[in-house]
Amino acid sequence: MSARFITLVTVPIFAIFLFWGAQIALLFGPSFAVSQAVVCWLGAGPLISMMFWPSATGLSMTGRHFLELKILAASLIVATALCWVAVPAFGQLGAAVAMCTSVAVANLTRVLAVRRFIGAFPFGNDIFFIAAAGIALAWGSDTVVAQFSLSSSWSTIAGIGCFVVAYAVA
Repeated sequence: MSARFITLVTVPIFAIFLFWGAQIALLFGPSFAVSQAVVCWLGAGPLISMMFWPSATGLSMTGRHFLELKILAASLIVATALCWVAVPAFGQLGAAVAMCTSVAVANLTRVLAVRRFIGAFPFGNDIFFIAAAGIALAWGSDTVVAQFSLSSSWSTIAGIGCFVVAYAVA
């Protein structure tokens, strides 16, 4: 699968969680209440992984699977160290930021390794434009729906609905 297709499918899911994730989590009950910032950081990690997935497969498919293992092991060490420092100080938010940072470091390392060994990036600049456009459409939908005095549930439903329609049209 191409990075472009993966990004086209992944960005709307991330954008929904970026703007309405905390309200969606409440569907599972009050014990799942979490700040929007935590949901944003937790969503950013998988988005980064999916957008740069070709780097991981590029290493594995070119016989550099041992390098991939080293990168994953280093990422585990980074995640552990960051969580050890951030969780006691910042709780859930510290854990979310630490894990997202670890994922970003692993994927940046993969991209640089693929660039070094293969001589090209395994994706085009279009993935960044797709991500920016999707997030901008979600922000616009959230801003427009916020102008109406709706309950939290209806605001979430209307915001997601507007965003899905706007993204599908774009």
